[in-house]
Amino acid sequence: MLNLIKNEYIKLFKRGSIIGATIVLFVFSFLILFVAKVGYSYIDEEVMYIGEDGEEVGLQTERYYNVRIESLKTDIKAIEDGTWKSGAETLKDLQRELEMFEFMLDNKIFGNEDWRRAVVAECFAKGYDSESKEINDIKKCVEDNDFEAYVRLKAKLTKAEEITYTNCDEGIKNIYAYMVDKSIFDPTDWRYNALLELKNSAETVQDDSDVLQVKALNYRILNNMQYATNDIPVSMFEEEENDSTMFMKIFGSSASVMVILCGVIIVIAGIIVATEHTTGTIKFLITNPVSRGKIIVSKYLTVVSLAAVGIFILFGFNMLCSIILCGTEGIDASHLKVTVDGIKETSFVFNTFIEYCLEMVGVIAYGTMAFAISSIAKSTSAAVATGIMSAMGGSLVSQLLAQMHQDWGRYLLFSNTSLSSIYKNGAYYPNQSVTFAITTVVIYVIIFFLIAYDGFTRREV
Repeated sequence: MLNLIKNEYIKLFKRGSIIGATIVLFVFSFLILFVAKVGYSYIDEEVMYIGEDGEEVGLQTERYYNVRIESLKTDIKAIEDGTWKSGAETLKDLQRELEMFEFMLDNKIFGNEDWRRAVVAECFAKGYDSESKEINDIKKCVEDNDFEAYVRLKAKLTKAEEITYTNCDEGIKNIYAYMVDKSIFDPTDWRYNALLELKNSAETVQDDSDVLQVKALNYRILNNMQYATNDIPVSMFEEEENDSTMFMKIFGSSASVMVILCGVIIVIAGIIVATEHTTGTIKFLITNPVSRGKIIVSKYLTVVSLAAVGIFILFGFNMLCSIILCGTEGIDASHLKVTVDGIKETSFVFNTFIEYCLEMVGVIAYGTMAFAISSIAKSTSAAVATGIMSAMGGSLVSQLLAQMHQDWGRYLLFSNTSLSSIYKNGAYYPNQSVTFAITTVVIYVIIFFLIAYDGFTRREV
């Protein structure tokens, strides 16, 4: 059997088309990662503000503050002159906003990364008494750019306050007391923004998925896990954390390039049997002392082994490309799988590898379909076209059936091949588990293989 498989490998890679498809696979994989890197970099660029004169002005810059101050002064003057009719409350809001921008300009508070910006916005927020002693003490910390003094002051001011965990288990009770206890006096420490996010999230949870999000955030902060992605069983929480590195963003989504490998495997599965008929070599093949059954099994094992080998090579290639494009920051990050049973921590790289392996199930399924059609129809074009159309359009069919509440659609092959999505709780149908999906796919694969086996061993050449 091993010699038969080896012979199939030799025949396949003597074909220029297979070598070309392999090269295209790696080229397109790199291009997809490169485009993703450029896209993320573009998104991270500073947003521009369009002034009244049509000039583009970067937000949170000195030029932007001057533009906003002049605009606010114009609006305030229009209200005071009576040329713009508005209530006293609007005038008060505009005056407060003007005071805020002048304060930030005087203290040179530019950019979203400056911790003082959010603090100043809180000081001048609607409803705050900007002349109170507490606010003036906070302003003093801002003017001195003393983050430690600000944290200690907030811990003192909020000593009697605790985070209100709505419908949620208890966690960190006072974020500023926690910062003092852990000596978090650097505003660039990722835990500072994480704690602010925790406070806001804990007080606004609405359902079980929000509770899991808060639990995951608590877990990360308490275990000092800066880089971790959270899988929450609601699509809106499947996005990566804001503090994920570029490497994690690019490599973490690289399993999507498996669709290219799927196309290559479909082509191989479509030609491995049909070309024996079109070239006439089938007559020489079946005259050998080897049974037809062994021949068809060896061909199928060649397809499956190529898919498996392709997974490992593509995983390593994409990881190398991600390192070249983005560096290694975050490569040792942890991944949190949050479920109703608790929080499970694994390596980020290992979790990405799991996604690749799960995608391989779909690759083998569509490859087996093309293999069966190739064996029955003896046509490469029919096998390849059907396999690629199913791989590309099948998910759309399943999604449409799910939206129409046709529950029988869960038993279709197309509804169960994207196992990485199901693994992330993104199945088309409720209560559709990875185990159910794998079982369904295995049944289809067995049926397709039996069809291919019967078509090759029992039909006349």
